[in-house]
Amino acid sequence: MIELRMLGRMALAIALCAIIGVEREFHGRPAGLRTHLLVGGGSALIMVIGVSLAQTSQSSSGGILSLDVARLIAGVVTGIGFLGAGTIIRQGDWVQGLTTAASVWFVAGIGIAAGQGLYIIAAGATAMGFIVLFAFSHVEEWLPNLTRRVLVLELPPERKDAVRRRLRRLCAERHVRTRLLSWELDEDRECAKIRLLLSYWRPVDIIGLANTLKEETGATSVQVEQ
Repeated sequence: MIELRMLGRMALAIALCAIIGVEREFHGRPAGLRTHLLVGGGSALIMVIGVSLAQTSQSSSGGILSLDVARLIAGVVTGIGFLGAGTIIRQGDWVQGLTTAASVWFVAGIGIAAGQGLYIIAAGATAMGFIVLFAFSHVEEWLPNLTRRVLVLELPPERKDAVRRRLRRLCAERHVRTRLLSWELDEDRECAKIRLLLSYWRPVDIIGLANTLKEETGATSVQVEQ
């Protein structure tokens, strides 16, 4: 009977974490539905085993077995931290996956709460997590957000200085800040490659800006990277 109740806690953890997992799966995140189910269910499994061992320790006459549940929780949180770090992707100054990593860590907490038998806390945390991920994603669309893009230009080496001055003027007219990331000279192709970081708050037609730069600066190639 006790083991069935423990399995019920695991089932509850999986069901609650499915709500968060469905939201992440819907948005095509690296850690989707199955990942969240396994994280939440695994966390609950570890906790119900720990609780069972603790109860066995207390009921044993000799008190030979002892277990610190707090250390067990700390071990779960540490292990989930490594799993969450694997969902973070960095490309230059662009970082993706932080929200997914946080959601993985969050569902581990839901699993721990369900495994401990804290059903109200587990259900409440699930509701709050879903609201944060789903509802606040629409709120973020209305908030001012600094957008960054990397612009890569290929041009003749002798036009480098003139192009940079022209580029700064065009970007300043559109309230776009620029920062030089790198400058490379390809002697085989006889061209220079400039990588610039563009930062802007207002909506900007970045593709239109790239086409204008190509026409007015004489660049042989203009690319926009995320």
